[in-house]
Amino acid sequence: MRWILSLGSLVLLVLLVLQGIYAFHDRIVVLVPQAEPAVVEICDVLDCETRLAARIDELSIDSNELQSLPNRPDTYTLDVVLHNTSSSTQEWPHLELTLNDESGQPSLRHVFTPETYLAGIPESANVSISKGFAPQSEQQIKLVFTLDQIKAAGYRVYIFYP
Repeated sequence: MRWILSLGSLVLLVLLVLQGIYAFHDRIVVLVPQAEPAVVEICDVLDCETRLAARIDELSIDSNELQSLPNRPDTYTLDVVLHNTSSSTQEWPHLELTLNDESGQPSLRHVFTPETYLAGIPESANVSISKGFAPQSEQQIKLVFTLDQIKAAGYRVYIFYP
């Protein structure tokens, strides 16, 4: 009877560990990066998806500047410097640009996805969505876009995770 109870306890312990990995796989990878290959393998079997950390409080915008091009007043450039202060790799955030009219009221909001703003970065920079935003690093983002019939008197740039 002891052998059966011991074997049952061992099976239940293995199931508890697998359930813990399934429920907390993202946190495990962030806290113990060396465990990532094993967690990814286990998640392949358990059909759970591993993702990078997404802690918005560990990301910041160091600087941002919106300018219209001198020869094309309807074309703008937005330069943003993102900073990852975390000790772990983060998911790339979304950028929200809000243009304000003369009274300070929002007249246009646009969200730039990581696929959009990382497309303009040269491949030699070794930046990709799947690799994530490297820890303790900065990334310069430059976006060029046109606005028809909208004059911006001010703007705000936010970062967020959907």
